[in-house]
Amino acid sequence: MEVMEILPAIETHSLKTIELLFPAHQSVLKYKAYTELPFQVDQLSLTDQWKNAEQLFSRDLTLTTPIPEMNITHFVHLDILVKTLSSEDVDYLRKVSSFF
Repeated sequence: MEVMEILPAIETHSLKTIELLFPAHQSVLKYKAYTELPFQVDQLSLTDQWKNAEQLFSRDLTLTTPIPEMNITHFVHLDILVKTLSSEDVDYLRKVSSFF
């Protein structure tokens, strides 16, 4: 929820990297077991800031929004965790990657 309060306030073309981090202090992270923290990006992916960003990182949070609904095809660099990868997701990624 805090991200949705902050992201629209950032100038639409100035944000180049979006990194979604585990909500804890860095010293705690080294002891953190990799537990699933589901995170929906459906509302974030509709913002102009998201659409204009070039990089997306989510190494600690598992994204649960279906890949076709994430609006990720414009990212130059993408490093994300997803809980599942369906055959529809694979087909979608195969089709959009054929355009590049």
